[in-house]
Amino acid sequence: ALLRALPPATLAIVPSNATRTFSCDVPFPYRHNSDLFYLTGFAEPADAVLLLHRPANSDAPATETVFVPGRNKAKELWDGPRSGPNEMRVRYGVGDAEEL
Repeated sequence: ALLRALPPATLAIVPSNATRTFSCDVPFPYRHNSDLFYLTGFAEPADAVLLLHRPANSDAPATETVFVPGRNKAKELWDGPRSGPNEMRVRYGVGDAEEL
């Protein structure tokens, strides 16, 4: 809905919130960006959505691209499983997902 509401020739970038550390190695509980969660249903850190509405005189469709970190088995051991680009396409129905 947001993509269709954007004026022609507009780019919107919606980043996620950063993770915060309480002390040394203890992280605060992650609080996702509400706007990003509303647009994607995705609540993991270090991602962003890029919405591109083409100029009015262009035949190209509007596009959405989600940027997520790649999978890292060693990091997931400590931080928990994460969704990579492939999971974004399959699980959340994102048209285009790229690795950061």
